[in-house]
Amino acid sequence: MWIYVFMNISNRTSTGKECKKNFSRQLEKDGFNKLYSNLYIRYCYSMANALVHKKRIMEAICGKCQISVVVVDDKHNEASYHYFGRKQKRKNDEILLKKPDLIDFF
Repeated sequence: MWIYVFMNISNRTSTGKECKKNFSRQLEKDGFNKLYSNLYIRYCYSMANALVHKKRIMEAICGKCQISVVVVDDKHNEASYHYFGRKQKRKNDEILLKKPDLIDFF
């Protein structure tokens, strides 16, 4: 099971900044990894473990903020993709991405 935590906390006020900092710190303390600026992710071995972490998240919510918790099983998570940056194409890429030749054994 994977837990995705999406948060929408305002950075415009000092209380919002403090709330976001404390909530992010609590998520990292609980074992979540920061995937994007407002998205944290964690792997759980069972649904019972995921529910425990969901309960901890609900206890850590403060102030006026929007938090979404999504629990996804492994079958659905393998269809998700995350891209970090984009690599420019070089001249050597065509050679590197060329399909390998089959080896003749006989």
